[in-house]
Amino acid sequence: MECIHSSGFIHRDVKPENFLIGLGTRKCFIYIIDFGLATRFINSKTKEHIAYREGNKLTGTARYASLNAHMGIEQSRRDDLESLGFLLMYLLRGSLPWQNLKLNTNEEKYDAVKEMKRHTTIEELCKGYPKEFEMYLNCCRGYEFYEKPDYEGLRKLFRDLFIKSKYEYDYMYDWVIQRKFNIKLKAKCKENKSNGLPLIQRHKLTTNGIKVDTKNTLSYFNKQAKEIIKEKEECKKMKLQSLSQVKHRRSFIHKYSRHNAIYSRTMVTGTSSYITFPAILIQKDLLLE
Repeated sequence: MECIHSSGFIHRDVKPENFLIGLGTRKCFIYIIDFGLATRFINSKTKEHIAYREGNKLTGTARYASLNAHMGIEQSRRDDLESLGFLLMYLLRGSLPWQNLKLNTNEEKYDAVKEMKRHTTIEELCKGYPKEFEMYLNCCRGYEFYEKPDYEGLRKLFRDLFIKSKYEYDYMYDWVIQRKFNIKLKAKCKENKSNGLPLIQRHKLTTNGIKVDTKNTLSYFNKQAKEIIKEKEECKKMKLQSLSQVKHRRSFIHKYSRHNAIYSRTMVTGTSSYITFPAILIQKDLLLE
């Protein structure tokens, strides 16, 4: 945010969908995208801050928009930071109190979200989580319209929390652990196939110290794999020219473990004898693909 603001722009649409993770050697970099709603808060000619005004319509995503944005106040640097705070709490909690409101129109929904944000204190929102998140949001709410945020001070809050939590700068993020787990799981499937065993057996894999038990998904996957192999053999017996005559069968399954949420979506097709694992992420109360 500081980099964007230092260029004289505010983003105005901070949300998870607008952050991307790098690939390969840049897997530790996070990129921000979609500047369609971005605007200058510093006049490029006069170098003056835009004027304070009220009566604006909501710009951005209601779920993560700042309270001032809901109130129709012109957005500035403080609003980007408050939206980032809501995004962090969403990642921690798995949801926000004003999500999934069933209303007829967008205007009714925006009004309901605004009222919930007004009546939900920061203390209530951050209850049960490290106090640094509450302190961060209180700082963002406390900034004046023209005020430059203390970016270094805000970063220090989380840097101190990182050290206090005894984490290490090993660059082993959730998405890195996920990829390592998927590679191990696919290797295990390949090994089982070459040994004449079911494509997947119950086993525990350890990735960066995290043990994962695939018990909940194995029986279903084994059954599907056997059916596919059986169909393929029947097709050979019938001397079909192509397996394309076999009706496609797609099955999606969602399984969750008791303690950690393990999200696994598997697609099985009747013309193929393999199973793919596009997403397995280990994170309590947070499911991502």
